[in-house]
Amino acid sequence: MQVKSVLLLALTLGFSIKIMPASLADSTIDKSERNTSLVSNIKKTIDVSKISIGGLKLGMTTREVTKILGKPRQIKQQYDDTCFQRYTTDLTYNKLKVFMLGSTKNNARIHSIYTSNPAYRTSEGIRVGNRKSQAKQAYANFKADGNDKYPLVYINSSFGGLGFKTRNDLITSIDLISSSC
Repeated sequence: MQVKSVLLLALTLGFSIKIMPASLADSTIDKSERNTSLVSNIKKTIDVSKISIGGLKLGMTTREVTKILGKPRQIKQQYDDTCFQRYTTDLTYNKLKVFMLGSTKNNARIHSIYTSNPAYRTSEGIRVGNRKSQAKQAYANFKADGNDKYPLVYINSSFGGLGFKTRNDLITSIDLISSSC
């Protein structure tokens, strides 16, 4: 009776179920082989702390950023009392923006990086001007998603991630974000 209820529930929810005797399944496929094939098809959530753009990584300090990129064209600091409840620092370079957060004005760390400049590549070598398929290949081990604004997005568990905007299948900008507020 319980098996019928489970089958009915599964069919109601739209699942297809294959019924095979356990002895047949065990005799045709080794358990370790079965587990390996299941695990190999599961894609990981992207770890944004391991990705860089133009040599910049999330969590770097202002000093580290200026050591790599030099003095920014513009620096904007303010207190954000709506979302982050912290000081924000925006460093603007040539088609590259670095958004930083800190509990004081002087201890900010990179929270997100945005670029539309082809000179700045990701740690996997992807840059503005590459085809979307190149980014898909470079980040093939990670779960991908997309929407109208970002046709190719790799989201982490904190609602941050790596996003690629495209036009005519070419990457027009890249965003690397630690987390949502």
